Amino acid sequence: MINELTIAEALADPLIRLVLAADKVSSDEFAALLAAGARKQHEAALSNSFPSPRSPSLDQLSDSSSPK
Repeated sequence: MINELTIAEALADPLIRLVLAADKVSSDEFAALLAAGARKQHEAALSNSFPSPRSPSLDQLSDSSSPK
């Protein structure tokens, strides 16, 4: 199982804070970057959860891969 940090946990992590300081990136900038990435990932998951009207159905996929 993958244990991913929440945004709050990442911002509180001492090693991440050191890297941010070394790179001259503020906590607010990093939080905004993480939030934007989470939004994009969520939107992508939503768009992939419903088949597009142009997407082939499972039946169409299995028919095209079977030998004739």
